[in-house]
Amino acid sequence: MSRYKKLDRNRLLDAAECVILSKGAHTLSIGSVAAEAGVSRGGIQSNFGSREALIKALFDRWDIELADYNVRAKELAPEVTDPFELQIMASRASHNEKPQRAAAMMILMTQSEEQRKYARDWFAEQISGLDLAVASDRKQLLRYVAYEALGMLKSLQITTLSDQDWQDLLEEFDCLFNAK
Repeated sequence: MSRYKKLDRNRLLDAAECVILSKGAHTLSIGSVAAEAGVSRGGIQSNFGSREALIKALFDRWDIELADYNVRAKELAPEVTDPFELQIMASRASHNEKPQRAAAMMILMTQSEEQRKYARDWFAEQISGLDLAVASDRKQLLRYVAYEALGMLKSLQITTLSDQDWQDLLEEFDCLFNAK
């Protein structure tokens, strides 16, 4: 009798992202991920159990990766002490390095009230340190929201801007907000 081969969970999550990007989040299922990954439905179910658990695993992986980007931002810019600035740097790196992952996350977050609630709660946590009665904090929020919107446009490939155009735009964006 052959021994069951353990499936790579990250590879299965990558397959789920491919399903979201190629066919839409509404088609995300145990079966569609199994087909994309070239494994049995049982292999997906043994790793995730249900579609809801699969979606939670996608969100958990994105949260962990963003936290890793935040740590890397601190290492690359030790002079930056503002946690909100570090979050913006981490978000930028995430959008630049893994635009397909960012696009899949954004598509998935819009598919149901439950996912939109997750997104609202996540966003509320990101800005929880801001006091919107303070002008500088409102400016930080505006910068963050505007950057996230730019990241969404780029990741979802909604515009026809070249990579150089994006680089130039982001440099102008940083100058506008007096950021590095």
